[in-house]
Amino acid sequence: MLVQFAPKPEVFAGTDAEICLGDSYDLADATVSNGENIQWTIVDGDGEFIGNANSLNPSYEPGTQDLLDGTVTLRLTAEAIDPCQTAVSDDIILTITPLPELTVQSVFDICEGSFTITGTSATNNDNIQWQLIQGSGSLQFDDQLSPVYTTGPGDVANGTVILRAIVAGLGACSSTNDQKDVTLTINPKGTVDAGSPMEACVGSPYTFANGAIASNVENIRWTHDGLGSISEGQGTMTPTYTPSVGEIGLINFTLEADELSPCPDQITNTVTLELIPNPEADAGASFTTCADSVNLNGTVTNASGVTWSGGNGTFTPDIRAH
Repeated sequence: MLVQFAPKPEVFAGTDAEICLGDSYDLADATVSNGENIQWTIVDGDGEFIGNANSLNPSYEPGTQDLLDGTVTLRLTAEAIDPCQTAVSDDIILTITPLPELTVQSVFDICEGSFTITGTSATNNDNIQWQLIQGSGSLQFDDQLSPVYTTGPGDVANGTVILRAIVAGLGACSSTNDQKDVTLTINPKGTVDAGSPMEACVGSPYTFANGAIASNVENIRWTHDGLGSISEGQGTMTPTYTPSVGEIGLINFTLEADELSPCPDQITNTVTLELIPNPEADAGASFTTCADSVNLNGTVTNASGVTWSGGNGTFTPDIRAH
């Protein structure tokens, strides 16, 4: 008697694989031997086969639920060839990797200087990188999600800086990235200069004309440590100070202002006004003397020089002696 054994079907659906969200998968590695009536079925998914599901190597397009679940199981079945009766099947699991997603706050209104970029988040990503697309400043990366940008010399003049955040995907999505731009509107910092030191005679109001300037500020105000008051021009670069009666000496004035938003600081600068006493002169008591040279003993205070005048004679050494 001769007994012949027919081989059982051998089915290989392929090695489990990973695909990126949005991609289909070619079932190119599937093999069947000693079988017939090949058929692919979806075990737990809602996608569809591209091509004939009864062919050995179709492609699979994931469905909506597949994307939510993250995996799908496909089964390849082949019927046995007579006299074998038992069908054989093999499964392949496809893992679907989600795309990288990047969220940023797209616009910031900032003051020149250093600023921390906030509001950035990323999911399904390998890393995050930042690029300076437009600007002359620099980026510091203590935290990749919250880099610090320091403005450069040309940023205020240009008015805007553009940064770009880029995230790369994971696994099968490693060649896919997401990118978003962040625009910084740069506002100049405020400046105040109280001007050059001033001098004035006592007793009269004095209006500043010392070159005080202010820019990119509001709420300008002057304060001082004098006994008098600012009688006019408070909040301008040319205020008028009216001294109190008899007030002399050095008075310190502080020019204060608030920077325009979004710049947050109150800024100050100081200047002095020296009130100089009026000059006083005393030629001495009147007297009668014999016709001859006479020593005059006048006194002066708060003066840089003195001049004698009068009579028909001459002053020695000169009319400026005192």
